[in-house]
Amino acid sequence: MPKLNVVILLTITSCFSSIAWAHTAGPSPEALWKEVQILQKTHAIMPGSTPFQLGSRTVDPYTVDLANTLAISTIKKAGGILKVTRYSNGSLVVKENYNAHKQLVGVTAMLKAAKFDPSDRNWIMAAYDPTGKVLAYGKVGSCIACH
Repeated sequence: MPKLNVVILLTITSCFSSIAWAHTAGPSPEALWKEVQILQKTHAIMPGSTPFQLGSRTVDPYTVDLANTLAISTIKKAGGILKVTRYSNGSLVVKENYNAHKQLVGVTAMLKAAKFDPSDRNWIMAAYDPTGKVLAYGKVGSCIACH
């Protein structure tokens, strides 16, 4: 029974924790990393994604795409990620980046926070190493260039 309680707690936490940032300028890089870890622990795989799918760049041959419940709901309502026109504030999408040996080499995240950066649709961009060390956070040019 204790395992079930942990699963329920992690599921509830993954449903509501990112929502707390929906109407603010966003969390600290460390707080966002904790949100990422919740998605990793609950295996919140994004609709249309599969574990260790082929990456879109040569630097990450394999990826795992994760999302919180707000983002997943938006993707499902749109009929797929490519049909999404706008995410709700509080939506969190994460990409785990793996090398050719399927070893985690980095994690990137995008969190929509209402008051963060209206000129870039209020997305907070973040990049972490596998241990959670912050590599980039906020208005990250290389992220904005693609997203």
